[in-house]
Amino acid sequence: MLCSTCDAVDFDDLHYEWNVSGYAHHRSFAELATCTNCRFCSAIHDTIRNAPQLSQESDESWRLLPLFLRLIPSSDAIGTEDDLSNLLVSARAPPEEGGREVYLAMFGLYLDRTGPEWETGERDPTRRTSRQGIRGRPVSAFSNSDDCFRLLEMWLKRCLEDERSQNSHFVPTRTIDVGPADDSQHPRLVVHDSCQKPFPWITLSHCWGGSSPLTTNSDTLAEWTGSGIPMPLLPPTFRDAVLITRRLGYRHLWIDSLCIIQDSREDWEHEALRMGDVYRHGQLNISASAARNCHDGIFAKRDNPIWFSSAVRLPFKSARLGVGLEHRSWMYVRAGRWDSFREEVTGAESTLASRGWVLQEAVLSPRTIHYSHRQMLWECDHGTFAEGRVDSLAHPAAKSMFFPSAPGLWSHKMLLPTWLLGAEDNEAEVHALWVKTVENYSARALTVPTDVLPALAGVASVFDARLNDLYMAGLFRGNLIPTLLWKTDSPVERRPGAPLPSWSWASVVGKVSFEINYSSNSIAPAVTGTTTATIIDPPPPHPEVQVSRLQQLTNVNMSPLVLEGYVLEGREMVAKNYQVVIDSTPWWDFDKPILQSFIDISAPVTRHIVLLHLGIWEWHWVGGSNSRLDRTYGGLLLEATDEKMTSYRRIGIALLKARNTRRYAVLNTQDEETIRGWKRRSLVIV
Repeated sequence: MLCSTCDAVDFDDLHYEWNVSGYAHHRSFAELATCTNCRFCSAIHDTIRNAPQLSQESDESWRLLPLFLRLIPSSDAIGTEDDLSNLLVSARAPPEEGGREVYLAMFGLYLDRTGPEWETGERDPTRRTSRQGIRGRPVSAFSNSDDCFRLLEMWLKRCLEDERSQNSHFVPTRTIDVGPADDSQHPRLVVHDSCQKPFPWITLSHCWGGSSPLTTNSDTLAEWTGSGIPMPLLPPTFRDAVLITRRLGYRHLWIDSLCIIQDSREDWEHEALRMGDVYRHGQLNISASAARNCHDGIFAKRDNPIWFSSAVRLPFKSARLGVGLEHRSWMYVRAGRWDSFREEVTGAESTLASRGWVLQEAVLSPRTIHYSHRQMLWECDHGTFAEGRVDSLAHPAAKSMFFPSAPGLWSHKMLLPTWLLGAEDNEAEVHALWVKTVENYSARALTVPTDVLPALAGVASVFDARLNDLYMAGLFRGNLIPTLLWKTDSPVERRPGAPLPSWSWASVVGKVSFEINYSSNSIAPAVTGTTTATIIDPPPPHPEVQVSRLQQLTNVNMSPLVLEGYVLEGREMVAKNYQVVIDSTPWWDFDKPILQSFIDISAPVTRHIVLLHLGIWEWHWVGGSNSRLDRTYGGLLLEATDEKMTSYRRIGIALLKARNTRRYAVLNTQDEETIRGWKRRSLVIV
C-alpha cells in the first residue's frame, strides 16, 4: 500500500537533469514517521532511523527540513553517467535559508527483466524503457536460490566461452574430490602427481577469523585421503563451497587448511611457493566475503534491514520516456546501494578485504564469485558484474581504469590487467602498478607477520616474469631508487620475527604509501638533474647459496644495500617529536618551503644521523593557463648502527616539495649546485 505522495511519484521529477530539486516528498522527518500505512514511507523511515552516521550527528535540525527524492548516477559504473539506479533521500533547507542539504538514505532502483536480459546479463536493446538508465534487477532473498545459481552459471559459461585457452600443465599437490552432486560420496582429499593430465578445480577464499577451521595434519592425513571427510564434519563455509562446486559440475576443490598439512613446516613452505599458481590456474575462486570465519557459511539470508528489505513497488511514469501513460507500469525500490563493488568486496563491508593472503587470491584468480552481505558479485577480465543489476560495473582490463586508489578498488583485476602481460613498452606503468599493489597489500593484516613476502609471492612472480628484474624484499631493482621513498602515516612497529632490511617497506607493520609514482592516469614522474643516488651492486653470491626464482620472492635475508649519493651529515635532522624539520640546513628557497621528515618507527634515535639524497622528480601538467610543475626532492634519513658508522639503518625519509603554478618553467637552476656541495659517499644500509 502506498500513500498519495508515493503513488504520485513521477520519474521525470526524480531525474537529476530534468528536475534539479528532485521530487518533494514529506515536509519533515516527523511527518514521514506518521505515514505508517505506506510501505515506502515506512522503508525510508526505518532506513534513516538505523543509519549509524546520523545517530552520531549532534545537530538534528535536519529532522525539521523538507524531504526530497532524486536519482543520482552510480558511483561504481565508471564512465556511465546515464546509470540512474540509485535513489537518494535527502533533507534540504529552502534556498532563502541557505539551501543546506543532508543525505539521509540511499535506495536501489530496478525493473522487471525480460528473458534475454537474464540470459545475457545485459539490457535488452528492444525494450523502450532501456533509455532511462535503470539498470537494477531483482535480488534473491537467499544467495543459494536457483536464480542465484543460474546467474552464476551464466557468468561462468560466458567467461569460459570468451576466454582463450591456456596450456598450463600445473596441478595442485592436493585437492578435495567433492564427489557427485547426489551426495552419494563423502568429500575426500586426493594427492596428485605433477606429471598427470591437468584438470579443472575451484578454489576458496575465506577468513579463518581467529578460530581454527577443520585442518589436515599428520594425524588426519591418512583418514582424509582414505575414507574421506564426512559432510557433517565440515564447517558451514567449507560445506557451502562443496555444494557450489558440485552444483557447477566440478569435482575438485582447493581449501588451504585442508590441502596443506598444517603441522608440517616443510609442506607449508613448499605449498606457499605454489599457492599463487593454485589460484592463478584454477577455474573459479569462491570468495566468502561476508563470512567472519568458517562457521558463518557462504550462503546468508539477506534479511538485515540495513542491507536488504523486500522491494517496494512504485509507479513508473514518465512523459519524456513515454512510459506509464496508457497503462500502469512499475519500478521497484530497495534499501541500500546495490551497485557498490567497492563497499561490498574491497571495502569495509567485506571480511576478506583486510586480509593479506586474500589479495593475491583475488588478483590471480581468473574468475571470482563474491558472496557479500547483499548480493553476489562477479569479476573476471571481461568485467565486474552484480546480481542486482544488468550491465557491468566496470571493465577492469581497459587502460582507462589505470592506477586505482587503494583501498576501494573497482576490481582486483585493475592491479593485474591483461594488457600488463602483453605490451613490451610500458615498463614504467608496470612498476607503477606494482607500487599500487604494495600500497593495497600493506594495509592488510597477517595472522603470522613473517608471511609478509610469501603472501605476496604469487603476484610478485607475475610482475617478476614481466619485468625480468631483480626482486629485492618487495621492491624491484629497476625502480628501486624512487620506491625507497615509501612512508607510513604515523610511526609504526618493526615487523617481528623477520630479518627484513630496514629499507624495505615489508620491514614495518602498517600501511605504506610511495611518494614518487604516477600522480594520475597519465602523468608519470620524471627524474631530473644528475644528483640521483646510484646502486653499488654487490658481488654475485657463491654458487652454493644460489636460490630459485620462486624462493627469491619469499627471501627475507637480503644482502645489505649499498648506495652512493650526496650526504648531509649530522645536524638536527629529526625534530623532537619526529614530525617536521625546519632548521638552518641550506636547502632550497622557493617561498621558504618546509622540509618534512616522516619517521618509520617510534623508537628513540640514539646514534649519528645522516640524510642521503636520492633524487629530484618532476610532474608536468600542461593545460594552457592551468599548466603546473611540481617537484619533489627526496632522501633517506639514516641512523648509524654503531659508533664507528660502518653501516646505517633507515629511520625515515625527508621530502621537500615545490610547486610552480604561475608558469610552466624550471623552478630554480641552483638546486643541483646546492646538493653537490654536500659530500658524496657510499653508505651500507642494512
